[in-house]
Amino acid sequence: MRKILWVAFLVSLFPLGSPSAVPSELSPEGWGATKIGMTPTEVEKSLGLKLTLSTAARGSDSCIDAWVGNVRAPKPPVSFRFVDGRLAVIGLRDNSIATDKGIRIGDPESKVLEAYGPNLKREPAPYFDATDPQHNLYFWLSANRGLLFWIDEHGKVHSIQAGTKALELIEGCA
Repeated sequence: MRKILWVAFLVSLFPLGSPSAVPSELSPEGWGATKIGMTPTEVEKSLGLKLTLSTAARGSDSCIDAWVGNVRAPKPPVSFRFVDGRLAVIGLRDNSIATDKGIRIGDPESKVLEAYGPNLKREPAPYFDATDPQHNLYFWLSANRGLLFWIDEHGKVHSIQAGTKALELIEGCA
């Protein structure tokens, strides 16, 4: 009887569906077990956490933003965008998570250039012209999987996103 109670106690410490460890790397394919192309239900299952879904910011059921917990301070610090019911973009919200090549928010542009090399494609940041120091660096692993690094006016990584060609959309899904 003692063994059964001990086993029951141990099992209670690790309930099914409990949140998994926060993955440490974002790649063009996804973030840990959370992969680009998943449905919202599949993402929740991969995270072991419930998503908060919002169409308010985008005005369409075909474009849904999501996060875990409070939108201003999600835990984990990651945002998700679903296009036509599939995960299209994963965005990092702070420097606690790096890319698969070690790049974090706040790193200098030179570190991105060194890590991803000549395969980076530079474009002016939306709403800025080519003379502005802010710009985007795209790294495409394949025709529909890549990373976006937004470089700020100080030459630092301001944001990092992984996903499909939806990375190139300026206003959400438009």
